[in-house]
Amino acid sequence: MDKKDFLSWKIGDVDNHGMKISCIHTAEKEYIIYESKEADGNILHYDDDSKDDLTKKLIVLSKEVSVIGILANKEDIKLVNCQLALAWRDCFNGNPEMTKTILNNLINVLNSKNKISYILSVLYSFSGVLIVGLLMIHLLKFHSFYDELNLVIKIFILGAFGGLISVLTKMKDFILDPESKYINILSGISRIIISGAASLIFYLCYKSEMIFSFFNGNLNKASEIYFLLLFSFFMGFSERFIPEFSNKINNLMKEK
Repeated sequence: MDKKDFLSWKIGDVDNHGMKISCIHTAEKEYIIYESKEADGNILHYDDDSKDDLTKKLIVLSKEVSVIGILANKEDIKLVNCQLALAWRDCFNGNPEMTKTILNNLINVLNSKNKISYILSVLYSFSGVLIVGLLMIHLLKFHSFYDELNLVIKIFILGAFGGLISVLTKMKDFILDPESKYINILSGISRIIISGAASLIFYLCYKSEMIFSFFNGNLNKASEIYFLLLFSFFMGFSERFIPEFSNKINNLMKEK
């Protein structure tokens, strides 16, 4: 075949680097985008006979391509190659806006696939907290400290629920490494535990009158319980504020 007549290239031919062509995505007079079969799978390539330096045009895509490289795994190769080929074509043809759109959509698809195990770990963790909590409430109903333990368990459950809602509402901002599946699962589980712990820290600080001391003793029992449960949810939802909360407590202790 003519090495510069890209329109004559066919599947099964050998490219200018001695690699066998396994797929052709786009063939123009000035360039061609294709795949070659290699040990690591199908690798996307391009060749050109253009007066413009097409490599320089691809530099603007380096950030998106790097993110795709982090998110993609072997099962995604076919999808990634097809979408990258489309992006390269638009980039070479002088349509950078469409190129960015294609790559950003690909990033969203890959990231969504990686989030499934994380979301499931969070849901299963909260379900476990809920089941164990309700079981403990039932088993401890004859305990002498039942009222206090009942409230503590409910506070932990509400904090964990706040953490669950926080994860579900902020998932679009997460980027997870597909090669760290088990780390992602542990991260989801720990998120729920930390959220529940944050609500317990709030409760202990409230009972020790470090915070909201003007409410302590000035509310009737029902109102105080609803107040504690409500703020337990907010503490679980905003567990990222625990360091600030801890610093505030440290400052109060220093003042005393």
